[in-house]
Amino acid sequence: MPETQVAGDPSDQRDGRTAGESVADEVFDRIARLAHRHLDVPAAAIVMLSPDGSEKMLPGAVGFPADAQRRRLIDLEKPLTAMVARSRAPLVVHDADDDPRVDGRHRIGELLAAAYAGYPVEDARGHVVGALWAVASEPRTWTDSDLATLADLAAACSGELRLRAERERARLAEQVAFRAHRRSRFLLGLSERFARVTTLDEVEDAIAHVVGTGTGARWVSLALVDADRRHLTFVTVGHQEPGTPQLRSTRLDE
Repeated sequence: MPETQVAGDPSDQRDGRTAGESVADEVFDRIARLAHRHLDVPAAAIVMLSPDGSEKMLPGAVGFPADAQRRRLIDLEKPLTAMVARSRAPLVVHDADDDPRVDGRHRIGELLAAAYAGYPVEDARGHVVGALWAVASEPRTWTDSDLATLADLAAACSGELRLRAERERARLAEQVAFRAHRRSRFLLGLSERFARVTTLDEVEDAIAHVVGTGTGARWVSLALVDADRRHLTFVTVGHQEPGTPQLRSTRLDE
């Protein structure tokens, strides 16, 4: 009987997580509890594949050993969730000792997995990124009702991932729209200011006001390229930050 260990990759820094960390998710925890309660199994979990294809993250879990529940990490010798992802189909095992697809029963701490059923969880692009699992400690004949419940709960997981993806797209679209609006206001302000200037000092004032307030620049200076195309001469330095060297002329290649 192969023994599996609950462990985290000390070098794993993916998705903003620090080494040896995963994150519990309230929604996925609730779905795991529903599977645990309705199927009357000792444990249930949503197992998400990490980017390298191994199964480690347990955003939703109930009934697992305390260390796994706390760290939300698991590492199986044979990645069952990866099997589900490759086949894009459920993996239903009535007796792990009598199923050639798996390496017998798995032990995760004190949890013995003698029978288990896993249904694929898809992201917004339709890629299988994990699975919802129900785990029994004794051989079990999963009924049609059991499997229908798991299928519905796995679909709820997929729906949640799609909803989160839509929210993220909406947030990014809002940011793009905000930046476009700010740029339009900036250009409009610059146009309005330049419509009234007649002298170099007024040009500098217009640039300092619009650029400074529109971009948050700490200081603004106006420089022109000399006729020889080799030097840059700062014709106004009135808005330069105090304490910095006075800029007068410099070579373009500097």
